[in-house]
Amino acid sequence: MIRRDWWHLPALIGLAAVLLVLLWFVEADNKADKRKREQIEEQAAELETARDGLIKERDQLLRDFEANAAVPGTEQILILELDEMLFSEIYPVMQDEGIPAVLGLSGEAFPGDPGMISPSEFEDLMRAGWGLCLVCEDGSRFAQWDDEISTRLEEEGIDKPVTVYFPEGQFSLSLEEEILRRGYTVAVHHGEDRLELTAGDAAEGLWLVGAHPWNYTGIRGQIDEVARKGGEHCFTLRFSYGREEYVRHSFDNMLGYIRSYRDKDTLRVTTFEEARRLHDPSLNGVNAAAELWRQRDAELAEQIRELERQIQEVYASWNDD
Repeated sequence: MIRRDWWHLPALIGLAAVLLVLLWFVEADNKADKRKREQIEEQAAELETARDGLIKERDQLLRDFEANAAVPGTEQILILELDEMLFSEIYPVMQDEGIPAVLGLSGEAFPGDPGMISPSEFEDLMRAGWGLCLVCEDGSRFAQWDDEISTRLEEEGIDKPVTVYFPEGQFSLSLEEEILRRGYTVAVHHGEDRLELTAGDAAEGLWLVGAHPWNYTGIRGQIDEVARKGGEHCFTLRFSYGREEYVRHSFDNMLGYIRSYRDKDTLRVTTFEEARRLHDPSLNGVNAAAELWRQRDAELAEQIRELERQIQEVYASWNDD
């Protein structure tokens, strides 16, 4: 029995050797697979890092564009009477605030008329950056009124402005073509024909701007909306007329409220011409910036797609083997 067992020993040793060789090959294959897997994962990780970087760059590009394209809200303070109190009371306050108002000329009272500011005071306001707007008190006779006031402006040596204001109930969209034909680019209304009182972008044609009386209930909410939406709006002020009547402490309070937004550059008090430049995408640089953003965004999107393709190829190479 002992001899028979020893006789099997060489065979057992040979079998063990074969098994060891097989195990060595399996282990070698496993190590090769592991090395290849690590190489593939390393290649994929490099590509994924590059892809993720481009995704972040693309997201930041959009955020930067949106921040730079954001237009602040704009307000005008339209003073509809040239009372001499305008120069002695309102002008100093506006100068201290560093903001302009807009003067409304109706044709019934011009600088130098009794009780009105003088021509030299009018010139001082214009030099200080104040705006000018014509006031059509009766929309039904717009064409006749425009002929009359154009003649008066020429006689007084005053350049005709491009903005016309209509008091409550006097504007109609049926006037739009005639208003444009006569050289105006901005018309100020009080929501007639269900028009929005907070204007948006200034496109080609007539820009329709909504107005509220200075002392109307809800004035702060209107300012909030204009600042939040980056819209356009106008407040009207007179020296002896109900909700538009100038009251010093109320005026000062509202200027202070506007200042809180102006300091954050979400609201500006401007002339109508400046407001139009700010809200016209073709003039404020937004169109040009948008084109540059679209070009770069398309480039980044294509680079991201190419990296995604390469990542898929790397992983596919593992499956192919």
